[in-house]
Amino acid sequence: ITTLYQGNKDTQIRLGAKESKIDIIPNGINESKLKKDLDSEKFYKKNKKYCVGLVGRVVPVKDIKTFIKAISKVSSKIDDVEFLILGPTDEDLDYFSDCKMLIHQLGLDEVIIFTEKVNLKYYYPSLDLLILSSISEGQPLVLLEGFCFKIPAVTTDVGSCRELIEGSTVADKAIGKAGFVVPFGMPNELADKIIALLSDDKLRLQFGDNAYKRFLTLYQEKYTIQNYVDLYQSYFMDDI
Repeated sequence: ITTLYQGNKDTQIRLGAKESKIDIIPNGINESKLKKDLDSEKFYKKNKKYCVGLVGRVVPVKDIKTFIKAISKVSSKIDDVEFLILGPTDEDLDYFSDCKMLIHQLGLDEVIIFTEKVNLKYYYPSLDLLILSSISEGQPLVLLEGFCFKIPAVTTDVGSCRELIEGSTVADKAIGKAGFVVPFGMPNELADKIIALLSDDKLRLQFGDNAYKRFLTLYQEKYTIQNYVDLYQSYFMDDI
């Protein structure tokens, strides 16, 4: 049995799987492929000093409404920030309509931008902070992609997010935090951590460096491939 992170492994054991038969093999990112043929002329040109992005479909499981409510507080405390919601809006049109109505009610029409589906590699270089407000996740690839661009994150405490942000093992935790983790459905807590990082350039950049180091150490695609190769070969050798 393979699983992406410790939390999943714990659940599998609780449901009856034998611990000795489970291997944790996390996803990995190919940095070269992600950054291949990057044309700086195509980079998103941010309109304000800071640019904060949420990458995800506009659907309830991503809890875009909590993000919007958090931004209401952030924008009242910090000027010169734009917020992007990067992802398709056509999967749940009723929810998208509710989000737009909430944005209008909170007076955020000039602050939050829906980009629709875009080529993210041209947006990552312009992001100062990545947000994930989901109520459910596995191991979000978007965080790993952000790590490749040294983007720290504020995430909800779902799936493997805490492991990605804070580390899982002693050695991993020694790398340092790559952002903050908050409970899901808590816009004030989410806003406070966003404000903390936008108010402290040194801390935000340090978290970004930590994020990249964690990616290099643990989450490269070549590690994922090698782990699966080793797993298959171990059974092949047993047969021999």
